[in-house]
Amino acid sequence: MRIMYRAWDNVKDKMYSVGEEDDISFGFESNGIVAYDLTEAEEEFHTLHHLQYMQYTGLKDKNGDEIFVGDVVDTIYNGELFTGVVVYDESELGFKATNGKENYGSSFQYLPCCEEVEIIGNIHENPELLKGVEA
Repeated sequence: MRIMYRAWDNVKDKMYSVGEEDDISFGFESNGIVAYDLTEAEEEFHTLHHLQYMQYTGLKDKNGDEIFVGDVVDTIYNGELFTGVVVYDESELGFKATNGKENYGSSFQYLPCCEEVEIIGNIHENPELLKGVEA
């Protein structure tokens, strides 16, 4: 699995794909990921502290789309439609979907679990999908 991230810019209301942007450069430092605004024509690039990073889980949904932390997903769980937010669970050392009351499949430890999962949006661009979901 490749370590991949995307970043939400809550100032510009824009999602950035790390490594695919021309006006922002991403890198790793001792305190984590950093992003620099390359559009500034100054000697020193400005660090973008306001970005919110979402890690790739290493898994894909039933349509082949990469699942990131912060994605809102639908699946069938215990015979009913389950909508939840993908989160990292430190206690299980894995990713899972949660609606604040239940967790889908405990965690996404196995690839077959995602054959029924479908990404329907993310917490930043589609907050309306979170009605009734407590992330």
